[in-house]
Amino acid sequence: MISQIIGTRAGNAPVPISILDFVMAGQGVTARDAVAASVELARLVDRRGFTRYWVAEHHSMPGVTTSSPPMLLARLAGETRRIRLGSGGLMLPNFPPLVVAEQFGLLAAMAPGRVGLGIGRAPGTDMTTAAALRRGQIGAEDFPNQLMELLAFLDADFPAGSPYGGRVNAVPGPWQDSENDLPRSTPRPPVWLLGSSGYSAQLVTGAMAVVRWALRRGAPQNPWLERMLERKPPLVAAFALANKMARGIWAMLTRGEGYRDPPALLDPAANRETGPQSCEEGMNCMGK
Repeated sequence: MISQIIGTRAGNAPVPISILDFVMAGQGVTARDAVAASVELARLVDRRGFTRYWVAEHHSMPGVTTSSPPMLLARLAGETRRIRLGSGGLMLPNFPPLVVAEQFGLLAAMAPGRVGLGIGRAPGTDMTTAAALRRGQIGAEDFPNQLMELLAFLDADFPAGSPYGGRVNAVPGPWQDSENDLPRSTPRPPVWLLGSSGYSAQLVTGAMAVVRWALRRGAPQNPWLERMLERKPPLVAAFALANKMARGIWAMLTRGEGYRDPPALLDPAANRETGPQSCEEGMNCMGK
């Protein structure tokens, strides 16, 4: 599992290298120009042996064109042959979990084994735009339940008592295969939790530890939390390098060393201190 997360280095690269793309537009650069440049870049890094091509999500920004990662990823899936593709990340509070599960189920069918679903809880924009996206109904505090609902749709595996279990299904997905008397045709996209703080790791590790402690002491049963404890497919927590880089730059400035260029854009998993770790057993995302 760790080798799948880290990837493999290619050519003379000392570590696996990936791309995070915002599809930048600007003065004299149209959205069409930006998308064409991203397609060309994806083709290039696919040939060069890069590990992943992440696409960010942002809204209402004149310089960023990635308002819909799944749409761009669908194009890139047809333009590449080997590189892994993923959202880095899709802001889950902006979308119903069923929609996300269906979009990435379709992407997984288009590029089997190459699609990853990185999700976050930030709006990816200003709060006014976030209100327009969410219509005031979803907040960051709903993120844990949204996450579990998303995983349940991806696996067609809801806890007992859910209003959706056996009645609402994400298509494409395992339910469709089962109904058509087929084995599961594509693997579930690996799910990543992305963040510039420790919240994602706390959600995966701290929440599970607290839930175990509470349930052992007679706390009210919560089918979503119980299902989180039962899940064996890996849930991966990825920590952005931004915080570490910012701390390093600040330390250099305060020591009078001046500004140095930040590290090259590397696959976050290659950084053992802040990169993603397997949460396969649900307890230890930090200490590999």
